[in-house]
Amino acid sequence: MTVHEQVKRLYDYFFNKVYRSHVDLNLTSELNRKMIDNFAKVVGAQLNLPNVGINYLVEYFTFQFKYWSDKTTARRLTLNWVIGRKALRRWRDHHPEVRYYVRRFVKEHGLDLDALRRELAPEPEPTVLSAAEEVEKVRFAGPARLYHCTQTTTLYHHRSLTCLGCDQRVACKKLLRRTHPSLYSKRGYA
Repeated sequence: MTVHEQVKRLYDYFFNKVYRSHVDLNLTSELNRKMIDNFAKVVGAQLNLPNVGINYLVEYFTFQFKYWSDKTTARRLTLNWVIGRKALRRWRDHHPEVRYYVRRFVKEHGLDLDALRRELAPEPEPTVLSAAEEVEKVRFAGPARLYHCTQTTTLYHHRSLTCLGCDQRVACKKLLRRTHPSLYSKRGYA
């Protein structure tokens, strides 16, 4: 799950739970994508990390929605109010004692942060390759192997010695990207 999808999921979840109304953040909006990119860049620079972790994002959004739940506004809460420059400054400068009120806020609104973290966390790649799949990969040679693999396996895998030695591995990896983009990303090729 990309940082854009994570921020969208967090914003939608908190908004829907806290304000009891349905919202669906538009990720096709160039403005929203730029705001999220800037947020990730600024937070990554502050933490000296290449990307922002799920726990950090959940704590951050919980704090921001707690802050805005106490305020009366004329307009609906926007993404910029949650991840904008002032929001980042408010997060950076908040007093540690605020955590008590944030925990109370979580209880009051019935927020299940652990379930949210599990939903945002990427599924771990199995460390053991399927033995049946490995047997199927060696059944044929040449172009016939590629065709057979498309029918019986999940295609190229970087941990498979059979795949690493196959002369069709480049075509197989391209086919994996085109036919199974989520699996391609999950294996870390994207």
